[in-house]
Amino acid sequence: MKSKKRIARLFTGLIICMFMLGISGLNAQVIKKTVEELSLDSKTILYGTCTQIESLWDEKHERIHTEIHVQAEGYLKGAQGSIVTVTVPGGRVDNIMYEVSDMPFFTEGEECVIFLSKHSSGRNLVTGAVQGKLKIHKNPNTGKRLVNRPVKEEASAKKSATILDESTQKTEAILLDDFLVEIASYLGQ
Repeated sequence: MKSKKRIARLFTGLIICMFMLGISGLNAQVIKKTVEELSLDSKTILYGTCTQIESLWDEKHERIHTEIHVQAEGYLKGAQGSIVTVTVPGGRVDNIMYEVSDMPFFTEGEECVIFLSKHSSGRNLVTGAVQGKLKIHKNPNTGKRLVNRPVKEEASAKKSATILDESTQKTEAILLDDFLVEIASYLGQ
């Protein structure tokens, strides 16, 4: 009888702690990676344009994932053809939304650099979660393409699990061509 009361007290204490920490404390955590680490950890690195995005249920109708079709403009590692399908956990099917923290968000027509890993299922997943997708944009004055890369000082800070978010990462804009040269240097090219 005493053990049942003790278990009930422990369970109640756990619930109270969860509420005191807040729901945000339950987010997934990702270890920060440098561009060099992303480059070395990836099976494929490409840049191109998102042409189609579709959210689907898994085979058991338990989880939703999103498939992003990317028209590859170029590869720095592991060429896969002209169209690459990238899978991201989460998405929206009809009125049901399944969100997974720390996952990158893609939009049709956007250009980006993507670092990919191969899942055991054969699907292409984004290496390093939100860190593995960098949006390409044009400088309105020059028309040159730029990438917002993680600031080197922050990326090389002490490694720890943390909650990452595209909107809170410190970045610096550099020319796409310079960023591609940087990645190639990490790969010994």
